[in-house]
Amino acid sequence: MKNAILYYNSIKNKFIFRKIIESNIQRLLKSTLYKICILILPIFLSLVNPAFAETTTSDIILYLNGNIFYSSCPIIVENGTALAPFREIADTFGASTSWDSSSETITSTLNEVTVQFKLGSNVMIKYGKPVEMGSETCYYGNTAMVPVKAIGDAFGYPVTWDECNRVIFLGDVVNINNNPMNNIKITNEFRYNDYIGEYSGVSIFSNGNENFGMELLGINDYWGSSYAETIAKIADCVPYANVYNIIVPTAQEFYASNSKKTNQTAAISDVYEHIIQYNKKNLKPINIVQTLYDHAAEKIYFCTDHHWTQRGAYYAYQKYALENKSIPEIDPLNTFEVQNIYGYYGSLCSFTSGTYGNQLLAQNPDMLQLFSPKSSSEGAAYRDPLCVHNKV
Repeated sequence: MKNAILYYNSIKNKFIFRKIIESNIQRLLKSTLYKICILILPIFLSLVNPAFAETTTSDIILYLNGNIFYSSCPIIVENGTALAPFREIADTFGASTSWDSSSETITSTLNEVTVQFKLGSNVMIKYGKPVEMGSETCYYGNTAMVPVKAIGDAFGYPVTWDECNRVIFLGDVVNINNNPMNNIKITNEFRYNDYIGEYSGVSIFSNGNENFGMELLGINDYWGSSYAETIAKIADCVPYANVYNIIVPTAQEFYASNSKKTNQTAAISDVYEHIIQYNKKNLKPINIVQTLYDHAAEKIYFCTDHHWTQRGAYYAYQKYALENKSIPEIDPLNTFEVQNIYGYYGSLCSFTSGTYGNQLLAQNPDMLQLFSPKSSSEGAAYRDPLCVHNKV
């Protein structure tokens, strides 16, 4: 799996997050764990050696139908023509591909179209007829490389070159420098406008039917730019992975009264703007604010806890799956088996213990909704990402 997720749920913990990342960044570069995504998903990197003196590696990035593509070897340039690993791209498109070692010929079929490439030849056979290419196919390490333009011609995908960003689009063209937070507007429709007071750092609001506890947090430009710098460093550490960055707003962005709200949407937009300025082609920020706001009428945050609910997490993952086209479409929420557990008191009740705020929150405990997985899976937790032997 060649994707890395940077998931940043609590704005309050930005100091801890930054300290952990910056203290370990150099150790990661020197560690064998450089080949593993430091946060969630494993990444497998391959070392390759040039096959020909006249062939050079490049910093060119390839997008397949709008999604960044990384393979076991980089895009190479030979005689001014960009070449990419054919088999991995064909597999991504769903083609059936075979290799004849005796004739060194690749045969691939997609949507009833069959093409052939012979190593060392500048001719592609399509529909049984020869089609000249801009350069010869070649080996790079143990990988068969084919001109990108020829791959597009073979499977019927347009090829577009972005000189400014040094990006090749095979199929859909996307704006890789656009801030995803543009044109978001948060209304006052769901706000709890009766501010009761602050108790042990927890502000409590009411809408007349229930009380809602929140920690009023913000992001200043210094910490926002520092966070962006850290994320960019992580993208540098895993150049052969897609890195997706999500900054999640707290409940106050949608539910705090007008007198107490802070504009986290604008702050997150500023952070993403800093990230975009680093021009990391493998780093993509995701707008989760609009997604959550679209479901603000549902219980996407707990009233007695500083986290989002399972329902809120589902909508966030659904958005991530839409951005990462390598993930299959996830099932609708209403198709899961659901278990409701009533009487949940979360972290904000603990924070306000012994205060009047605790009594207010206790008046309306939360409900936990458990959505049963539709498939089995196994996982492991580690106390320290650099000490993989300490399993818990």
